[in-house]
Amino acid sequence: MKSWAAVVAALLPTPWLFGVTTCEARQPDVSVQDTTVVIVHASADWYVAVEAPEQRWTGRLRKRTVVVGPNTRSGLRYELLTDEGELPVYDPREDSPLAPFLGLEVEITAKLVDLSAEGFGRELWVGSIRRAP
Repeated sequence: MKSWAAVVAALLPTPWLFGVTTCEARQPDVSVQDTTVVIVHASADWYVAVEAPEQRWTGRLRKRTVVVGPNTRSGLRYELLTDEGELPVYDPREDSPLAPFLGLEVEITAKLVDLSAEGFGRELWVGSIRRAP
């Protein structure tokens, strides 16, 4: 019989466990000096499936301190600072297409997902991003 730790270790490299698909297409690198739209998660199954309307937000994208541990949202690596306050931004990937936009004024098309029932809070799931015009 396998130990609990062995079962967890066997599952950790499994991308589907974290909602990450290995066949997500990457956008070609674009200059963030222009307002080219970069598709982030708009075509991902988990993004399409969530029942929240797509909306647009404008603000400054910043890096966020990630708390790693049981029952945490380690994919909340960024936050969007808007006139209304800060919104955590979800991105499960280390090599995020959001990274070149850090510190810039951006326009994000995203879904505001409320995970309060699961013990977390509201966060943006990004469909696309571009530098604010």
